[in-house]
Amino acid sequence: MIAGQGMIAGQASVKQLVLVHLPGDGKLEFMRDEASRTFHGPVDIPEPLRMYTL
Repeated sequence: MIAGQGMIAGQASVKQLVLVHLPGDGKLEFMRDEASRTFHGPVDIPEPLRMYTL
């Protein structure tokens, strides 16, 4: 599932992938690693009060 998001982001030629709407099981680093396997740009998990420029 998460690797698929990375693949779609790569095909869309995005510069940065921000993972949102994640399950609450606490495996955030695992999810970031999974997305990084198929997306070769920066992969972020949102932090409270951090701003992202689109």
